[in-house]
Amino acid sequence: MKKEDIEKIVFRTHKGHYEFLVMPFGLTNAPSTFQSLMNRIFKPYLRKFVVVFFDDILVFSKDLSSHLSHLRVVLTMLLDNKLYAKRSKCVFGFVEVEYLGHLISGQGVRTDPRKTEAMIQWPVPTFVKALRGFFGLTGYYRKFVKDYGLIAAPLTALLMKDSFQWPFVIKIDQQSLKFLLEQRIGTPAQQIWFTKLLGYSFIVEYKKDKENKAADALSRKEESFDMQPMDGLVQSSEDVDSLPKSHGFEVIMVVVDRLTKYVHFMPLSHPYTAAKVDAVFIKEIFRLHGMSRSIVSDRDVVFTSKFWQELFKLQGSNLTMSSTYHPQTDEFWFNTNYHTSTKCTPYEALYGCPPPKQLVYIPSTTKVEAMDHLLRTRFEVLSLLKQNLSAAQSRMKLQADQHRLNKSFKVLQRLGSIAYRLALPSDCLRHPVFHVSCLKKHLGAQVIPIPTLPPVDSD
Repeated sequence: MKKEDIEKIVFRTHKGHYEFLVMPFGLTNAPSTFQSLMNRIFKPYLRKFVVVFFDDILVFSKDLSSHLSHLRVVLTMLLDNKLYAKRSKCVFGFVEVEYLGHLISGQGVRTDPRKTEAMIQWPVPTFVKALRGFFGLTGYYRKFVKDYGLIAAPLTALLMKDSFQWPFVIKIDQQSLKFLLEQRIGTPAQQIWFTKLLGYSFIVEYKKDKENKAADALSRKEESFDMQPMDGLVQSSEDVDSLPKSHGFEVIMVVVDRLTKYVHFMPLSHPYTAAKVDAVFIKEIFRLHGMSRSIVSDRDVVFTSKFWQELFKLQGSNLTMSSTYHPQTDEFWFNTNYHTSTKCTPYEALYGCPPPKQLVYIPSTTKVEAMDHLLRTRFEVLSLLKQNLSAAQSRMKLQADQHRLNKSFKVLQRLGSIAYRLALPSDCLRHPVFHVSCLKKHLGAQVIPIPTLPPVDSD
């Protein structure tokens, strides 16, 4: 500090007044003033064998003898201008030196491994200020990272006002799970799993089987195969997978008629390809119904493959993706059961006549003993099955009715685009968040229309 300027920066404390004998960097323009001083002093030598950034001075030379000469010039310039360096902060004669967070040597400039490790070990930011700190550290090395701006763009977006929401990535090897948020949530287990994810911002990433070297063996064995509707004729749902082998098959491909609800069950075996599925489709569906105008399927790799897409594009069929649905039981049982929506069985809707019935066997009506034994046994087994099924259905209905409530609840909050938080009673043990597929809009009291108008008088 110049002697005449010392009194200008006197400051007061509880122990009295103090003066700065050296220039404090906290003053306005102090850093730029000091940098200007250093540039003026070393101007003849800058970028020849010395570079200066504030009080960081780097002297570089091609060999040791010239280096000693350069050091003598620099130290003399400091002494002549009454500038002093702290010995403990200086290093001399090194082939590699740390300068401004970088390691500089004859091979060039590289990052400091300690700072790189600090970036790797940096805790996940939980608020904006912590994220800015992370950017301050990594941004210093942005020149060493190709497309740093593009890579950091999602994090940069979080710095906007009211935009901070830390996402996490779910990595899966099943393509259908990539569309997790678009699936219909229909089972209690799915309801529980889904509500656990609702409070988070996450991204589902799909990795192809060939690229996913560490895929779980069980998930590889139980690949899902889903097929869904065809306009006017065929609507399909999901296959039944991971079954015990029967005649070499362990997968059932299920195709459902949209209009009549008639179901086709076709066996498949692993591994199946788009070409193999197409062959089964042509053999079992096309020959009976012709080519459909539209097909709705799940997002299985078979249905998203270029082969499948191009095949039906050439046939003029419109392909649409849908969520999975789970049909149950065997073909004859399913197709001969009464549907409340169609007011008839799928068999009758498709063929125009009631399904064939198995006649009740009257004992001793055949003289063939083996046939009599077979039919008698079958009748007894069917009777027992009917009784057991009826009892089981009664028990299930009784248990289900105990937990059913015919009430309406107020919607408190919409969570994303597919879930809602309801105002449940305080003593309710259910989670208050429900997927939209589990809710119905409350329409108030239902009005039953009168089929015939009341009589009117002549007036």
